[in-house]
Amino acid sequence: MGKKDKKVVVVLPCSGIGKVYSALSRETTYELVEKVRPGLATTTCLPLLMIKDPKAVAMATENPVITIDGCFKECAKKTVEALGKEVDRAYEAINF
Repeated sequence: MGKKDKKVVVVLPCSGIGKVYSALSRETTYELVEKVRPGLATTTCLPLLMIKDPKAVAMATENPVITIDGCFKECAKKTVEALGKEVDRAYEAINF
């Protein structure tokens, strides 16, 4: 597998600005991407997926995806599913 074909795990937190559990989901994502699995995990802006930005959509649909939602509404998970992609793992910050 060439360097261009290397898959990474895409970790997508929810975007609930000003919500405690949403902040927890984002901080957990940054910890995973920057400290725990640098180079093996990445993230993208959830609103880019909502507006179907081609690069963000390709990243999410061509790689394994983990969502970390801040609440039961599962916005991150549902956004990925709306792209026709099943998430590989889905978590809710409130249920950790």
